[in-house]
Amino acid sequence: MLALNTTLDVAPTLPGRNGETGRPGAGFSMGRPGVGGRIPWEPPVLPGLLFAIDIRRINRTMIWAWADDVGGTAAGRCDNSPDAAVRAAVKSVRAAVGRHHEVNASVTFRAGVEALALSPFETGLMHLGIRVPQVERAGVADAAERAALAMLTRADVVEVALGRSLRTVPGDLADGEIVIAVDGSLGATPSGGRAGGWGWISTEGFADAGFLAGARRPVLAELAAITKACAAAPADVPLRVLCDSKTALSMIEQVRDGRSADAVAERVPRCNRSDVAAALERIVGRCEKLGAVTFDWVKGHAGHPLQEAADRLAVLGRRRTQAGLTDLSTWIADVSREWRAEHVNNLIPEGKGA
Repeated sequence: MLALNTTLDVAPTLPGRNGETGRPGAGFSMGRPGVGGRIPWEPPVLPGLLFAIDIRRINRTMIWAWADDVGGTAAGRCDNSPDAAVRAAVKSVRAAVGRHHEVNASVTFRAGVEALALSPFETGLMHLGIRVPQVERAGVADAAERAALAMLTRADVVEVALGRSLRTVPGDLADGEIVIAVDGSLGATPSGGRAGGWGWISTEGFADAGFLAGARRPVLAELAAITKACAAAPADVPLRVLCDSKTALSMIEQVRDGRSADAVAERVPRCNRSDVAAALERIVGRCEKLGAVTFDWVKGHAGHPLQEAADRLAVLGRRRTQAGLTDLSTWIADVSREWRAEHVNNLIPEGKGA
């Protein structure tokens, strides 16, 4: 279950005796026959049907759901407005019970949703309040929450996880295995030197990119991308890494087969030899912790969608940092969003409901 269950606990205004209204602690107590003291205030018994309404924001849309005390439920989506969600839920409840039944509904606003002034809020014979005690005691709020969560698609879950951490791949979203494409970029610096960039992206859109100072050979940038991708992947979930560098994959395979990283790095010019050896050791060490890790070669710049996205990220990491833009979060998120919009099914377009 997603961690979206924070509620706004606001005491409702409820009718008292003789048309009075009040809240706990506001003078609403009454004497007990035969006892000189007074007992705590308790909400009066409300006539009519009992409903719980659950309102939550998921990404750029609202989900509403209701449940009643006889097992009925309904749910739906609407535009990104709490007011629109409440009115959609009210309309659905009215369609279910008819216009002439008195209804008492308790509304729960989940995390990230602004509360509305619902105490009291009446529409016809429907009385809305925030967490009405009598409805809460009926146990229908949990049923409304389950109905709301049943509306979540896999794309919703992915979007929420991306909102929490774009640069870390969660294990609970893996569909058999995690697939990540990596790439490195090498280019000249304004001072006449060389520098690299690295990038990786998963099929779900989790991604990262960065700068690699002092790189003189493309293989070092490729290994940096693989290192970062493996570090972001969860343990105990099969991982498949797509890479367009045969040199990098050959080096990793040799070290995994038992050759020393220093011996394998001998084929690299001295200026980057120690860096390559260190990267190989980190990759192989991480692979041992991750478990099942496979490396597949894909042809670069040949139209492979995920690999092309990784290439964009690597170039972005190099060029943006050279331009003095050290925080790459916005650009990484843009590449991820474009990838998901084009290649991940069932995503809701920005600003629209479903």
